Amino acid sequence: MVSSSKIQSLEEHKIKIRGTTLLKNAVVYGANASGKSNLIEFFSFFKSCLTDGMPIDYSRYFCKTRQENETRESSFEIQFSINGAFYAYGFSAILSQRQITAEWLYELHTKNPPKLIFERGKDGVLNTEGLNLGKTDLNRMNTYKEDFEGNTTILFLAEMNRNKKHSERSKLLVFKKVYSWIQNNIIVFKPNDPITNFEYYYDHESLEQINQLIETFDTGITSVRIEEISIDELNNALSNEANTAEIELINAERNTSAVYSGYVLKLKCGIESKLVSVETPEAPAVYEDRLVFKLGKRTFIEEQLRKLGL
Repeated sequence: MVSSSKIQSLEEHKIKIRGTTLLKNAVVYGANASGKSNLIEFFSFFKSCLTDGMPIDYSRYFCKTRQENETRESSFEIQFSINGAFYAYGFSAILSQRQITAEWLYELHTKNPPKLIFERGKDGVLNTEGLNLGKTDLNRMNTYKEDFEGNTTILFLAEMNRNKKHSERSKLLVFKKVYSWIQNNIIVFKPNDPITNFEYYYDHESLEQINQLIETFDTGITSVRIEEISIDELNNALSNEANTAEIELINAERNTSAVYSGYVLKLKCGIESKLVSVETPEAPAVYEDRLVFKLGKRTFIEEQLRKLGL
């Protein structure tokens, strides 16, 4: 986030890159229904589109104030810095049709016009002239363009990072550099994200740090610990009528009364927050915590390998 010129104190909270002053940290706050959640959704959507393609559930996320917006473009862009250079990457799409209509990547300069790295127009034509590629890279790029022609469901930046290798001096490495930055630096946690990995709880040092942090929350909970229990103990706990109202078992393939055989795989175990009521200008969103177990049985081949000790 660009620092305001009005901020004259706390210089240690700022960093300067090529004459541009940025904040090291920022907090976004505001009234209910003011757009905070939409900002988080934007980053989640942006990264998902690059990693897995446009999510199906976002096809209804167009602005619903007017009917014609269903077939209009929505544009998304982020600006960021890599090794002292600034970039702007973005794309446009018709969300209801899950169709990519444009895409662009520019290198930004404070005193000079932005430098085009690549641009994908509404006609589907890819312009990479700004890269000034050598003969070898140019031949590769022409092949990539030909293979990608007519594709409206995948971002070109994602395509350029699918099993493609380049020399250390290749100008095409900018695609990998930008893609890696987005993948490694945009990290989104939502209230309803399940806890699916307890590895930090199994390390003594990290568990101590977790407990120190928990104490600062002043919730009455002073510590957490890991206890190893048998399958029978888990089965008894889940069978307890006092627990059944608080625990949801998810197992699409087998009857829950039969999953506790000697070779059940734990596919998922954690806390999920289920949305009970949406956020309104008068009240925040309300979530309900639930403990979720997802269990599955080994395949025949996996079970035979297990019996052989492999």
